[in-house]
Amino acid sequence: ASCYDFLSLLNPKNAIISVGNDNFYGHPATITLERLIQICPNIGLYRTDMLGTISVYKQKNTINITSSKYN
Repeated sequence: ASCYDFLSLLNPKNAIISVGNDNFYGHPATITLERLIQICPNIGLYRTDMLGTISVYKQKNTINITSSKYN
């Protein structure tokens, strides 16, 4: 979900976008990325088409996000 009200309410720190490289649907939509950055200017964007596998780990009160891309 990426509607304005939803993002404003949550104010996420990170967004993980699962999308295939060079997909013919044109995802993610430009408007979605613009909205994320407008509402949450310091958001961390993690895209699988650019970063490969994205892993999220929680350790006590900390969330760690890592990525690894295989050629």
